[in-house]
Amino acid sequence: MFKYIDSYKIGTESPNNSSKEKAIISDLLNNLNTFNESINALEGNLKSNEMQSANLSASSKKSINNVNFELGQLRGTIVVLQEKLEEANFQVKLEQEYSSTLQEEIGGLKGKIKDLESQEQTLQETLEQLDAGIAQREADKEQLDQKIQEKEQIIQNQNKQLETMKQNLSNLSQEINQKEQRIQEQNSQLAQLKGYIEKLSFEITENEEKIDAQNVHIRQMKEEVGQLEDDISDKELLIKKQNYELKDLEAQVQDLNSIIQSKEDLIKDQEQKLEELEGKLEKFVEKEKKTMMELSTEERFIIDKLQEHNKVLDYKTLQDACEEKFEGLRLILKKLKDKGAVEYAGVIPGFDSEIKLIMIL
Repeated sequence: MFKYIDSYKIGTESPNNSSKEKAIISDLLNNLNTFNESINALEGNLKSNEMQSANLSASSKKSINNVNFELGQLRGTIVVLQEKLEEANFQVKLEQEYSSTLQEEIGGLKGKIKDLESQEQTLQETLEQLDAGIAQREADKEQLDQKIQEKEQIIQNQNKQLETMKQNLSNLSQEINQKEQRIQEQNSQLAQLKGYIEKLSFEITENEEKIDAQNVHIRQMKEEVGQLEDDISDKELLIKKQNYELKDLEAQVQDLNSIIQSKEDLIKDQEQKLEELEGKLEKFVEKEKKTMMELSTEERFIIDKLQEHNKVLDYKTLQDACEEKFEGLRLILKKLKDKGAVEYAGVIPGFDSEIKLIMIL
């Protein structure tokens, strides 16, 4: 607002100045410094009044009256200073230039006093305007307090919703962990079933080899029986013995046939069990594939977004597109990667990851 008047300093003094003249000049300088300090204090009060204009009251109006009183005192001080300056002009001839400067400064002070008077009038008008504005600000403050209370209520509701969402996310994580554990158990059971099927296949192969060997043995026995029948006419003396041998052979053949039949029945039972196991395995695999291929609304939304952008999107852009629809994008992308629908670097995508659609489910 105002420029403060610096205290005057005499750089060089005339060697002819008497101690009395120096004392007068020193007093004059002290008075000027005091006057400057008063001006500075007055300007400080004015600035303080401006900063506290929102809280102006009867005490502020009283401060303006004090300023008017101080201005009157300052006018009297200027008159005294002018008298002392005239006396100093007669006593200190060698300080004409300095005295002229003092007169200019006093003129400047008078101008500042006029400015202060003008600013006083301005402050009076400003005070009236501020009085009118205070009422409006109080009304605005009440409205603002009401809006703040509404905002606080909204924030409290949002915090409750956030807590609920956190709890739902925790429950969802537990369900995911349980499903992953069940999938691991099912994979373990599937591995056991595969081992059992391989074992059955190996046993079936062994039984087939045994059956082939028994068939060869039966053919050999039949060939021997045929040879024996051809030699009956030549070996009539040995026919009884051969008949006993033939009966033994027939008994053996019957035993072998019985063994073969039982083996064939066993093979049929094993084939039937194998077919049942294969059917169960196919149903289990189809069920797992169906479980893996089913898509949630969020997963379908992500796949549609990737298709709209040539099957490739960076994580940040995809997150911006999904943030108003749902949360938990990383977890959903991990599920899609486990299903073989999308591809990205790492187990969980980062902010710089690139998401690629590799299979449309």
